Amino acid sequence: MGDDGSAARFFYCAKASKKDRNAGCDGMAEKQYSHDGRDKPIENAYQRNNSVSANNHPTVKPQALMSYLCRLVTQPGGVVLDPFMGSGSTGRAALSEGFDFIGIEREPEYFAIAEARCG
Repeated sequence: MGDDGSAARFFYCAKASKKDRNAGCDGMAEKQYSHDGRDKPIENAYQRNNSVSANNHPTVKPQALMSYLCRLVTQPGGVVLDPFMGSGSTGRAALSEGFDFIGIEREPEYFAIAEARCG
C-alpha cells in the first residue's frame, strides 16, 4: 500500500496506569513488584526499582485494551473465559462491557488481587 511501519502502529496502547493497576485493590497491602515478577532482589540494573503497589502482578494489562479485545472476539451476551487470570485485567474489562466472565488462576496471591479488581 506504500505505507511504512509494522502493524503494531495500529494496536498501540499505553501500559496500565497506576490508577488502572490498583483499581479495586483499596485496603490491600502494598508490595514491591518488578518487571519480571521475581520475589528476590533484582540483579538487572534496568529492572531494579523500589516500586510498590497493592497489585504486584508483573503483567497488568490496560482495561481499555482488554475491553477492545473482549468486544472484538465475544458475541453480545457471550462469556469471556480467561484460563490464566493473573491480576484480573480481562475480567474487569469483560464485566465492564456487559459480558459474563469465568477466570481461572492457580496462584492464591494473584487470585485475591483479581477477585478484588473484578468485584
